[in-house]
Amino acid sequence: MTLERRITLSSNAMLAIGALLFFTMMNLMKVHTPTQPAKKTLLTAGEVAQHIALQEKLSKYKKSFRISNDNNRNRYVGLSKIWTEFGYTKGAEVGVWKGDFSKYMLENMPTLTSYVLVDSWRHLDNWNKPWNKDNAEFEAVFQTAMQNTKSFQDAGICSVVRGTNVEAAPQIPDASLDFVYLDGDHTLRGIMFDLNLYAPKVRPGGMVCGDDYTFGQHQTKFDPTMVKPYVDLYGELNHLSIVDLGEVQFCYIVPP
Repeated sequence: MTLERRITLSSNAMLAIGALLFFTMMNLMKVHTPTQPAKKTLLTAGEVAQHIALQEKLSKYKKSFRISNDNNRNRYVGLSKIWTEFGYTKGAEVGVWKGDFSKYMLENMPTLTSYVLVDSWRHLDNWNKPWNKDNAEFEAVFQTAMQNTKSFQDAGICSVVRGTNVEAAPQIPDASLDFVYLDGDHTLRGIMFDLNLYAPKVRPGGMVCGDDYTFGQHQTKFDPTMVKPYVDLYGELNHLSIVDLGEVQFCYIVPP
C-alpha cells in the first residue's frame, strides 16, 4: 500500500470517528438527559480547600500502577489501595463479567459496607465488542460472578443489579456512593452513557474511576474503544482534573 493510500485511509477513519462522535452526542441529547445534582453557585473556602487537598492526594498516584507485568494485578492492588486510603466504604462496579475484580475488592477492602455490581449479563444487539457473547455463555459467566461474590452477598455487603447501564441506573440513588468503577461498554456510546449515568451517583469528595482509558482498541473488527477521548473531553467540559493512573486506568475527584 502506498503512503498516499495509507494517509487517505487514516484521514477517512478520523472523519468517520468524528462523524460518529457528533451523531452519537446528538442522539444522546435527544433520548437521554441525565439527572445531574444541582450545583451550588458559591463554595465555601473550606470546601475549596478540601477538594484541592483530595485532588492533590489523588494526583500523587499518577502513573504509579505498574508494579508488575500483570495488568490485572496492578489495577486490583492500586485501586484497592487508593479507595482504602481515602476511607471509602460504599462503591459500585459497572461491568462485572465473572466478578474477579469484585471478589478482590471485597476481600481486600475490609472497610467496605456496600458494593453494588451492575451488569446485564446478556447479549446486546447494539454492542459490537468481543465480550458480547450469546445468552447461554453469559448465564454461565453470571453464575461464576455470583459464586465469586456469594459470601459477601450473604453478609449483606454486596448487592447485584442485573440490567443494562440505563436499566440499572435508577436503582442507585444520586450522591449515594463513595466511588464508582466503570468497566462496561468502552465504545463511544457506552462510555458516554456510563459516565453521564453513574458519575452523579458519587458524592462530592468521592471518586469516579474507569478501565481501558485508551483509544482505538478492537477497531479492525469491532467498534473502537473511545474511553480516553470522551473522558478527556468530559473532564474539560466539567472542569475536572482527570488523573491517568497508568495501566489504562483513570480517576477524578467529584467536586463539591
